[in-house]
Amino acid sequence: MKTSISQLSDLTGFDRRTISKRLAHLDAEDKGTRGKWYESDSALRTLYAGDAGLDPQQERALLDAAKRRLADLEYAKRRGDLVPWETVDKALFAGVSTMKSRLQGIAGQFSNVFAAETDAKKIEKILDAEIFAALTDIANTKVGERDGSA
Repeated sequence: MKTSISQLSDLTGFDRRTISKRLAHLDAEDKGTRGKWYESDSALRTLYAGDAGLDPQQERALLDAAKRRLADLEYAKRRGDLVPWETVDKALFAGVSTMKSRLQGIAGQFSNVFAAETDAKKIEKILDAEIFAALTDIANTKVGERDGSA
């Protein structure tokens, strides 16, 4: 199957100029304004492995490096340096829910005060203090406290 430099760029994430340089020695079908088209197998092989491809020792080294990265991630997870996305999602949802309810409650909590108050500066001061208290309360809450897992 033939593929263009733009398609290879979309597929691999490599810059089009990088692809052009790496594939300069390959035979390509020139389609004029539509650019050069390469055999996808040879183009991808050249982009990822170079001209000669990978020898078994290089493949083993790449595999060992990938296994080492996975082992490092697993170790970081066991140490507690990594947090599962479900935990982060739960904490974020709980925090936003708490903030929403605290902020929505301000109007009802202070409606009598606001009805009696005619000084706009006092109302603003009360609102600022209550919003600040709500945000501080949320910021100081530990992740597990909101969902009961701490």
